[in-house]
Amino acid sequence: GLSPIRRTCCRKQLAYRQGAQNIKMLLGLASLYLPTVAAGGSTNSTNGTEVHHDSHDEHNSGGLAIFFFALVLVLGVVTHTIAEWISLPIPYTVLMLILGMLIGASNLQGGPGDNWFHEAMDMYATIDPHLLLGIFLPALIFESAFSSSFHIIKRELGQALLLAGPGVAISMILAAVVGVYIFPYNWSWWAALVFGSILSATDPVAVVALLRELGVSKKLATLIEGESLFNDGTAYVMFLVWREFLVGDELAVWEIITLMLRLAIGGIVFGILFSIPALLWLWSIYANPAIETTITFATAYLCFWFAESHETGIHVSGVLAIVALGLMFNRFKYFISIQAEETVHHFWEMVGFIANTLIFFISGVVVVQRMFADNPNIQLGRDFLFLFILYVLIHVIRGFTVLVLGYPLAKMGYGFNWPMGIVLVWGGLRGAVGLALALMLDLDDEVPDAISDQILFHVAGIVVLTLLINGSTTGTVLGWVGLRKIKPSKLRAYLKAVEAIKAESERKAISMRSEKMFQMADWDLVRRYLPQYEHKTRDLALAKVKEIPFHLEDNDIINMFKDTKELPYPPVRAPSSIVSRDDLKCELTHRLLTAMSAHFSEAYEEGQLSRNAISILNEAAETALDTDSLDVLWKTIDRYFEVSPMMTFLTSCWPWLANKLYLFEFQLAVELAVAFLHALHVIEKVDTLFEQFADHEVYEEMVKEVEEYREKAIIRWDQVETDFPNLYNSMQTLFAIRRLLESEKRAINKLHVKGIIDENEKLKLQDALARQMCGKIRHNQREQPKRTTETKWKLQ
Repeated sequence: GLSPIRRTCCRKQLAYRQGAQNIKMLLGLASLYLPTVAAGGSTNSTNGTEVHHDSHDEHNSGGLAIFFFALVLVLGVVTHTIAEWISLPIPYTVLMLILGMLIGASNLQGGPGDNWFHEAMDMYATIDPHLLLGIFLPALIFESAFSSSFHIIKRELGQALLLAGPGVAISMILAAVVGVYIFPYNWSWWAALVFGSILSATDPVAVVALLRELGVSKKLATLIEGESLFNDGTAYVMFLVWREFLVGDELAVWEIITLMLRLAIGGIVFGILFSIPALLWLWSIYANPAIETTITFATAYLCFWFAESHETGIHVSGVLAIVALGLMFNRFKYFISIQAEETVHHFWEMVGFIANTLIFFISGVVVVQRMFADNPNIQLGRDFLFLFILYVLIHVIRGFTVLVLGYPLAKMGYGFNWPMGIVLVWGGLRGAVGLALALMLDLDDEVPDAISDQILFHVAGIVVLTLLINGSTTGTVLGWVGLRKIKPSKLRAYLKAVEAIKAESERKAISMRSEKMFQMADWDLVRRYLPQYEHKTRDLALAKVKEIPFHLEDNDIINMFKDTKELPYPPVRAPSSIVSRDDLKCELTHRLLTAMSAHFSEAYEEGQLSRNAISILNEAAETALDTDSLDVLWKTIDRYFEVSPMMTFLTSCWPWLANKLYLFEFQLAVELAVAFLHALHVIEKVDTLFEQFADHEVYEEMVKEVEEYREKAIIRWDQVETDFPNLYNSMQTLFAIRRLLESEKRAINKLHVKGIIDENEKLKLQDALARQMCGKIRHNQREQPKRTTETKWKLQ
């Protein structure tokens, strides 16, 4: 995600215009795909008249498909708006599934082609599952991998792979046991293993969205989402392997292992390799949002097609290739220029919304038509009974899997506990991926109809039940296990922020009442329209710890205002709590690190930091936030001032290469130190709020610690000036150039907003500026850094 740094008006206008272009591009893609869906499997006759009629029918069908595509999006937007308006506690994707089921049920009353609406809906109900995966999976998986926190995914990668590897295997085998010994269908083990592999694919879109909306631990949401990214690929690989046995193809053990490794490992490696040229291409482009967005979009779909297509002969897992591709783009997101970064993120957010809207609506239509259509292989009474039994058993299976893997999960990443385990079990929803795999099996002529129909019935039923029941009650489960609680220190910081907001609003209200324009305003009505922030604290439960008592009274807030009669809204009464000194110190450090991270992002957007520097600083800040330690952030930066053994080796073998690398590394080290030094000033900007938040002793202790690290950064800067004067001068020159170029960019935008220069003149000026900003500043390389033991600086 992006830091909420204020953009200029021109930047916003550029993003909005680009968003409109992106919508047109997406609709254009749909217009290419959907007529193919509508055409189904029709073949042209050699008779000229029949060819003409077929062409005409395909044209009409394509028009209906595009109309229905747009209609579903409108229904999705209306549904989302109404749900927000009435504060409906049901996730949006669940609502779209319900809407699809209701509209699909209306189509059961008439046959396909009864009217244009039923005809259009039948196109989607009979959509080719391969095409369904090809259109939606690249978008959904890339958006999820690209928008996640790479730092958290990296920390939790071991946990995600454990759940997506051994976890999927355990779940698949136990689900196969249910299919063989509990279901009355007399399935073979191969059919049961195919069934188990399909049920192993989780799709927790609704749960992850709810976790983020409630502000619950981002680490838990990322773990659930990370597991889903990888287990979709694992389940797909397992599905392909067991399907070979189901249709009678005998594979040796070594062939099974080779196939699994090729699909799984090959997919990840292919995704990484495929990302490299695209990232280098992005690196070479400056300030062109349309081109940079198009590169990310095209790369995602091309990567999936090359991985999955038989024509290329690569044949690896396209799902895992997209996961790897998305994570690579996430890791090197600063290869995207500053001007395009916001547009790219907004575009993929829009793509994710559209894809989820369509795929869950289509899933609802497909589920109803496949579950309730006349089918001799389905006995509704009996099969619905076993469906509810299966719903209970999949939770037992997932609970057993989490229990078995609980100990290693607790030793990895950020740890693991029983409340997280319960949410992980309850949040294991099934969705579009499992449904698409079941549909692929249903259309497979080599699979017996009875087996494919029964598997599709139960997979569709589990998709509906988990989305409707689990997706709608996850918020309740989170409250029950205590994951919606908040620490007293965090609540205290929140309340102090509320005080600051209301104090600023009150000062503004007092100033406005003295102006003629607002003297007749109804201030009682104004008060009613202002937000009541205290409502947001009612759901926050407090843990009890010992030491520092804290209770905020109404008078504490009232005294902050000049005139209580002009108070535009009632004060917040904070619940009494007891906050420990250590918790207070950790929370204060956490807020400081968050403010420093925002400062780094702001400096990057203002052109004061390079892409390498911002990437390192953001990763270091996120690592420091894991432990709420300023020392972790400084040690990461300080490490760049040390000469590695590899550099010493290069110095002895290839001095010319070592000299260039020395200059590059020390330039980067100085840039990091200067950014750290400037970021420490944020405590001066928010010292009043920080001092009110913490008691005086804790605040003074924090200030003292900041001063110590400020001295360390200054020492490093002074050492560069003393030991490498040419490098020092070059760095100052570089910083001056960056600052002035950014100042000129803001001046150009300001003149355009005020109408002093027109659009063409602005573009010409920006083009000239962009050429300068793309240019490289060559440093004086005549001075070679010292290669003595003193070069490896070490603070005593």
